Order: sequence, then C-alpha cells, then structure tokens
Amino acid sequence: MFFRTVLYTLKRQLRDREAMTMLLLFPIVLILILGTALSGVFKPSSIRTTKAAWFNEDRQQTGAMLEAFISSEDMEEYLVTENVSSEKEGRQAVSEGKAHAFIHVKEDSSINIYMQSASRVELAVIEGIFDSFGNSVDTVKAMMVNGMEPAVSGPVEATRQIAVSKDGKLPGSLDYYAVTMLVMTLMYGTLYGGIGVGEVFLEDLGRRLRTTPVNKTIFYSATVTGYMITIFIQGSIIVFFTKFVYGVYWGDDILMILLIIFAACFMSVSMGTLVGLLAKERRITTAILQTMVPLFTFISSGYFKFQMPDPSVKNLVSSIVPNAIAQTAMFNTIYGGPDELIARMMIIMVCAGTVFILGSVLAGRRKLS
Repeated sequence: MFFRTVLYTLKRQLRDREAMTMLLLFPIVLILILGTALSGVFKPSSIRTTKAAWFNEDRQQTGAMLEAFISSEDMEEYLVTENVSSEKEGRQAVSEGKAHAFIHVKEDSSINIYMQSASRVELAVIEGIFDSFGNSVDTVKAMMVNGMEPAVSGPVEATRQIAVSKDGKLPGSLDYYAVTMLVMTLMYGTLYGGIGVGEVFLEDLGRRLRTTPVNKTIFYSATVTGYMITIFIQGSIIVFFTKFVYGVYWGDDILMILLIIFAACFMSVSMGTLVGLLAKERRITTAILQTMVPLFTFISSGYFKFQMPDPSVKNLVSSIVPNAIAQTAMFNTIYGGPDELIARMMIIMVCAGTVFILGSVLAGRRKLS
C-alpha cells in the first residue's frame, strides 16, 4: 500500500502540468534575470586595503620572514597590519569588525588565519598574499578560515554562507542565485505539505478515508513521501538545467548536492504539513506559507546579498532559518567548506523535519478528537 500511494501521489502531482511548469520556469527565469542584472555586484571594481590584526609568537625564521613580507612596501596597498598582544585580542578584533582577518604565527611556526570577511575581496586578498608567501617558503602552512569553523579550537563567532574553493574559484552571480533560487523553490514545497495534507486529512477525501479500514499512518506517510519526491525531482531538474545550460558551477560532488536537496525537501514538506494541520482552513495555510517563504528567502540573502550587523545574529539566522541552513550546506559543499559544517546543517534539516512530523502527528490527533 505504501508504494502504491507514493506512486499515485507522484503521478497526480506530475500530471498537473501547469503547476509543474510554473515551479520549474519561475526559478530558472529568475536565476537568469537576477544573475544577469546583478552580475556587477559580484565583480569588485577595485581592491580595497585589507586590515589584519597580527600576533607573532614565533621567534624563528618563518615568523620573521612573514613579518617582513607583509610589512613590505609592495604589500601596503593591499594589506595593513596592526600588532595585538594576544590571540584573544586578535580574535576579538575580527569578531567586532575592527579587522578583516587575524594572522596568528604560533611558536611551532604554523600560521592560522581567522576571518569574518564582510566581502569576498578581503578573502581573496589574504589568500593571494599567503599563496605568494607559501610559494617561496615551503614551511608555511596557512589555514584559511572562511568565517566558518576554524581548523583549531575556539572559533571566531561568525559564519559565512559562501566559501572560496580550494582552487580559488569564487561564486559568480549565476552561481549564487542558482543556489538561492533553488532553495526558495524547495521551500515552496511547504505548499505541497500544507495544502496536500489538508486535502487528505481534513477535507472530504480525508473524512471518507477515516471510514475505511485503510492504515491511516501508512497512507499519510506515503502521501508526504510522494510530495517530497515531487519537490526533489523539481530541484534536481533545476540543478542539471542550470549546470548544462547556464554553466552554473555546482562543484565536484553532485551526489552530495542531491542529498542536501532531499534533506531540504523533508524539512520543507514536513514544515508545511505542520502549518496545514495547525491552520483552520486551506486559505489560511496558503497565506501563511506564501508569506513565510519569501520572508525566509529575503532574510537568507536570497534576493540580494547583505551583511548582518551583528555576528551573533548572523549565526542565529544560519542555524534556524530553513533557507539559510540549506544554502550554507550547499555553498560549503560546492566551494570546499568544512565537512563538519555541512554535516551540522544536514543534521539540523533532518532533525527539524522530524520535529515538524512529530508536531503534525500531535496536531492531527487533536483535529480528530
């Protein structure tokens, strides 16, 4: 029964050609419009001077050579350093926005760089400088921390949704909006859950179903699964269309991108299901979800990029707003971010979807009581 219901739900949704066409054409066209119109935002017209806090604990050759290198006249145009007295002070300077980066040369000559970059430009400058230095000094080991989880303990309290890949590739406008509009489309899957669950649970179909010996739990779970697969198919089509037609860069791990899409579908449909059961009627459910999705997209910088004034607010958004969670997972997968961060975002999506499902079960029982 489960698989028959899943197949029936899937066929039913795919046969709605008008809805399917709109949900596919809308993000594809929007990606092209936003990616073309705002391409200049992703191409800095000039390189600004990057400010860095500097703390050197190394008394060997590496620390001295690096200090001379970044203090040279050739570097003044691109990098200005200010000495700090401790690692804590350097991290605090980055956290408070007084410096774009904190360069810490440790006693063992290793070099750690902490960043909460307000722009991709500063990150590119730092990376270029240390690539140049690393080419001349083999002992230098620079860890570029991209505003995400640093490679050592005690991270700066800031995160970024976009990383620079290991080969130095930066996301262009089409690359950026392909991800954000894809996530927005996945979040519109809440409408499938919200409206669909009302149809099979609260309306005439649901009332007739409750008079039959059909296992309700299996039926409802199969219906939700069918909606998830529908959204997953739409998301996959957007990925491969933009990859081969627009030339969007989706990284080297497409399978991981697809897995993130499926997790986002689970979270999206589950959230819509909960809203549908809590709302009194379809009209209210639709109004709530059609307001939530654009709002979440805006907060997550889906329509245009903006910086949160407070790093703690940025962390909060990245941890609780569904769009931001999925975007963070995708951007870090595409551009080589920390595996731990990607795993954490995946866990959040799965846990959120599970909580929504459990809430739906409780709400559904109250509706029937």
